[in-house]
Amino acid sequence: QGINAEYGGSSPNEMGNLVSSSVTSPSAMRIRLAHENKACDLTMTQSDTLGNLKATANQIFKIAYNRVRLVHDGKDLSEHPDSTALPDVGIGDNSVVAAEVLPPQLVQKKVVTPEGLMTECEASATEIKGKLDALLQRVIDSWQGGEDPTEDEVRDAENECKMQDELLTRLMLKMDGIEVDQELRARRKALLKIVQGLQDGDLNVVREAIQSRAAAKGEK
Repeated sequence: QGINAEYGGSSPNEMGNLVSSSVTSPSAMRIRLAHENKACDLTMTQSDTLGNLKATANQIFKIAYNRVRLVHDGKDLSEHPDSTALPDVGIGDNSVVAAEVLPPQLVQKKVVTPEGLMTECEASATEIKGKLDALLQRVIDSWQGGEDPTEDEVRDAENECKMQDELLTRLMLKMDGIEVDQELRARRKALLKIVQGLQDGDLNVVREAIQSRAAAKGEK
């Protein structure tokens, strides 16, 4: 792909005809790429694609690649993939293609309802309980039934306990920030009991198992 003319004006008189220099390759095409009041004349081949034209618009007109919209003969070419060859969409020798700027894509924020937040909190509590149960089982099976745990294993288990404890604390804070009605208030109260039970019960059981096994290792 080559550019053989610089920017021109947007009016017919200013833009003039396409370059008249000879095209040596049989598959070469002279294409005018225009944007607002600017234009450039390109020498391209029949194997070039819409992606090549978009990349050129990005380089010359400084339009972000993913916001380039190509229009030819009044037709928006956005529905065609970037890999589409130019002749396949009717672009040939002496064609004029407009490069327009697509509006920025607005990312809609997900609206989470109080009920949705409560459901997320309940799922988090279930996940944390599952991790504590798995950690306790690992301590019982691997440590008490086999070789003594290494210092790294003890440290990793203690760190995992601390992490789950922190997650439970964050979960309680998250629940405190939920605006609840009467129904959700009952769910939140029930979940608070579960979370407190995990902190005061399950978490302490895992801690004691780790500390007990680490102390037994130290006595040997």
